[in-house]
Amino acid sequence: MPLIWRSMRTAALAALALVMISALAVPPSFAQDEDSTVVIQGSQQLETLVRAIRDAYMETAPDADIQIDPQGPSRGFDALCSGEADLVMATTPIEDSVAARCAQQAQGFIETVVAYQAVVLLAPESAEVTCLDRSQVESIWSLGAPAEVAWSDLGSVALGGNVTFAGTDAFGPAANVFRALLPAGELRDDVQTFEDAQAVADAVASEESPALGFVSQADFEALALDGVTPLSVRDASGECVPPGLSTLEDRSYPLAQSAYLYVNAASAQREPVQQFLEFALTNEAGAQAVVPEQGYVAPTTATLNLGLNNVLNGTVGRTFTRPVTPVSVPTTEAGAIAVAGSPILADLTGGIASGFTAQYTQAQVEQTPLGDAAGWEAFCAGEADVLQTARDATDEERTLCEESGIELHPVDLGYEAIVFAVPAANDWLTCLDGETFEAIFARSTDDSPVTESWDAVDVDWPESEMLLVVPPLSGGETDLVAYRLLGRLNFLMREDVVADDDPLYRVAGVANTDNGLTYLPWSAFQGSEAAVNLVEIDAGEGCVAPSPETFADGSYALAYPVRYVFSTQSLAKPLVRAFMWQLYDAETVERLSETPFAGLDLEQFAGPQRDEVFDFLASFEALPPEPEAEATEEADAPEAEATEEPTEEADGADEAAEDVTEEPTEEATEEATEAPSEEATDEVTEEAPAEDAD
Repeated sequence: MPLIWRSMRTAALAALALVMISALAVPPSFAQDEDSTVVIQGSQQLETLVRAIRDAYMETAPDADIQIDPQGPSRGFDALCSGEADLVMATTPIEDSVAARCAQQAQGFIETVVAYQAVVLLAPESAEVTCLDRSQVESIWSLGAPAEVAWSDLGSVALGGNVTFAGTDAFGPAANVFRALLPAGELRDDVQTFEDAQAVADAVASEESPALGFVSQADFEALALDGVTPLSVRDASGECVPPGLSTLEDRSYPLAQSAYLYVNAASAQREPVQQFLEFALTNEAGAQAVVPEQGYVAPTTATLNLGLNNVLNGTVGRTFTRPVTPVSVPTTEAGAIAVAGSPILADLTGGIASGFTAQYTQAQVEQTPLGDAAGWEAFCAGEADVLQTARDATDEERTLCEESGIELHPVDLGYEAIVFAVPAANDWLTCLDGETFEAIFARSTDDSPVTESWDAVDVDWPESEMLLVVPPLSGGETDLVAYRLLGRLNFLMREDVVADDDPLYRVAGVANTDNGLTYLPWSAFQGSEAAVNLVEIDAGEGCVAPSPETFADGSYALAYPVRYVFSTQSLAKPLVRAFMWQLYDAETVERLSETPFAGLDLEQFAGPQRDEVFDFLASFEALPPEPEAEATEEADAPEAEATEEPTEEADGADEAAEDVTEEPTEEATEEATEAPSEEATDEVTEEAPAEDAD
């Protein structure tokens, strides 16, 4: 062999060895080798659903290459861990052992949820049965169950005879999920099947031979339920959990599955994967449209958005399949949570409390909205568990809390503001100060009758009658405006105003006039399409337009922080911890997305911030039961803040104002305390069903 050839051969072998060493040093990512190809593996049960989403996506991106190869979740997760699959379809959470195997191969995973499927059991009203044990469900519906099951076996004292069984198509979505959830993996063989869910409901309501039936959650939502009762299911902890979107989202309803799309963390950085998932999770033609068409239940937009945020932000690990709640407290726990503070937040607190008491049915949330000053005093004295406040604490209030050993844990939801709106054609009322506000809205006195027309306020304004549309005086908005602009709380509103509690109605009504004026919360205005102009406000420092920037820097006088404050002492109570967690519940996040507060980053709030609060609350579970100071000290625990703490300069107006709602005005501030909801939706933690078969 010539010398030069031997030299070239040696160099080639060395280069080959270097390539092989490099290949061994980098985790395999075969699915990511083809830049445009997206490889999806996993559950055969979800193939039809994901193909439908893929097909809808292909209509908008015909050149996309989305390959679906369902070989079962076990092989799918193997492929995810080896980098051969970009996405994996699964109806159960990834197992810890699989997650560890992925980590050993330097492959991370990201969780998203695209759909839910649940079985709803239907019983005749005449049976007077409302809840079945999960063990009962499994024993009577599984293949090999007793041939005869009496209604009395199910706890009915009103209906005699034996139960007949009815359900939808044996190979439909509900039956497939039901089989997967049963220990035997198959339904009893005497189930009478019907082509549609309404026929099942009619069979259940039959007077001659009432049946026990099952339908899918998606079909159930469209049923006429005359004579039929949807059953709750009692899980191993003894909680009766009703079917519904909220119990699917919190994974407490036992007869349900989630449709997960697990994403390889490296694949999540690729544009084709991101584009497909963005369509699937947030496009109106994606999961939101396809999932119901395929007989599944679509998640809330908050859940879908959180999934996409996980992908775009590279949030690796469990987000949807971690324990349901960081608080170990039965949903039947009795007790009262004392909430004090500003009435301007009473409606928001009432909405959160409604969701809370729907889960914790024996708990009460008792609001005492007597103002910020009274609220801080009660909270720092340990008399209130939660403070709802629209301002920072004063130096005296901080000192009181410190002297009482009250350690603060605030949850900031951004900024709210009161804005004034006039018709779009109004080009003369552009700025409002305290003197003008009083001239327009003040009640008549012997010395000063009410103004009847706009030119009576300013001679340069039109000679037209005033139409003043205001919120209910008990809500706190008027008190805030009066205190911020006039510096007092004894302002009396004129009696000829039009009062209405719907801010969108008020602003829409004013938009259709040429002489109207109203005021409403900034967050509510974000949902309005009314043709109006927002009025600038002059509290003594010049006219300032409302905007998130002027709210944050404190220059807009009618802005205030939206804040809940907890203490280490109050968080020693499990129900108070559960209430704090309710602020991060999907239902609350959905509400916040519909009426967003300025400065609240919902992606941060519902993602990393929620995870931080989860860990913070979970840390209390290891503490001794006695709420001793040493045992409950959490000095190093992260504060549950969703937005950046306002600066001293930004809250200067709040500090100076001292208290917006300290004393109720005559007639004007009748306190509105929200009554807790009486819905009975229990929350439990349910172990994930066994992984669907390959």
